Amino acid sequence: AVNGPFCEKNLRLLFTLLRNAHAWEPTVRSNIIIAVGDLAFRFPNAVEPWTEHIYGTRASRTSLHDPCAEVRRDALLVLTHLILNDMMKVKGYISEMVLLLEDPELPISNLARLFVHELARKPGNPVYNLLPDLLSRLSTDAEVTPAMFRRIMTLLLSKVDKDKQAESLTDRLLSRFSGVDVPQQWRDIAFCLANLPMSEKSLRKMQEAFKSFKHTLHDDEVAESFMAACAKGKKVAKGESKAVRDVAEALEKLIKEQRMELEEELEEEGMQASEEATPTGDEEETTETLEEQEEGQLEEGREPARVTVEGSENQAPSTAKARVGPAAAKQTSDAHEKTKDSKAANSRGKKRASTLSRRVLQEGN
Repeated sequence: AVNGPFCEKNLRLLFTLLRNAHAWEPTVRSNIIIAVGDLAFRFPNAVEPWTEHIYGTRASRTSLHDPCAEVRRDALLVLTHLILNDMMKVKGYISEMVLLLEDPELPISNLARLFVHELARKPGNPVYNLLPDLLSRLSTDAEVTPAMFRRIMTLLLSKVDKDKQAESLTDRLLSRFSGVDVPQQWRDIAFCLANLPMSEKSLRKMQEAFKSFKHTLHDDEVAESFMAACAKGKKVAKGESKAVRDVAEALEKLIKEQRMELEEELEEEGMQASEEATPTGDEEETTETLEEQEEGQLEEGREPARVTVEGSENQAPSTAKARVGPAAAKQTSDAHEKTKDSKAANSRGKKRASTLSRRVLQEGN
């Protein structure tokens, strides 16, 4: 028989084999996991430091993350047996088991569902205690899509059926808004709040903590989740006191007013941005003056002079219509007037030359 010292001495070798199990056949990998489960049942204290390796990791693709469905199933069965018989503490790694609810193999997802159901039946409802940690891990997991998150959390939240537990979770979830600035995490928290049982205390907690999450209500999904919580509160109020309905309606009113304020702020910001983008009167006048000057220079057969504007040295005249101050605009206008005077003088000179030529011809005749 295997004794404690022998187990402790050779555990490192066994888990090294498990970590490199991808080099073995699926049957060998399953047998290693089953052997580890037997050792954990017989020597729980010796195996406890290696708990993470029993669950497996995505990087090593072992245990619960094995590419073979049979190995994943055996790992799930071993861990279910150890946890439900209190031979292994339920730690943060439980999220790896919960993810198997979305396993593509139906038998494995059904086993994971059964595990959650049996775990919730244990004294103290461990699922309730695990929910905040599971929310954090699943919400920040890049491989968990919003749809996956909602399906998993809907099942887990359905195991919370006591008002005191729901009220405590409501308080803990509301406190998370102040430390989160990622919209998707806002949506996840609001979704969980909407799927908890609603009571007068839960709704009052939301009303009291309104300042902590009002900045998130510009997001449509967040607002919809809170409105769904209010609707659930109204539905509960039909069979209870009117106070629940009053609180739900008051919270609903706060949400609607905040949404309107946020929409007005967004409209004002949009108007300010459009006003800043619209050119001023001086800019329009300067642009027209530059265009007229270019046309005059082209008529005289000369290349249009390039206008250098700060920040646009390499731009062509047609594109150098940047912001020009009033002084520069006046100089451009004076240059335009001089061009007009020059053209008029040339025209008068041509007329005089024509008159003199006619007089010379008349005298010669």
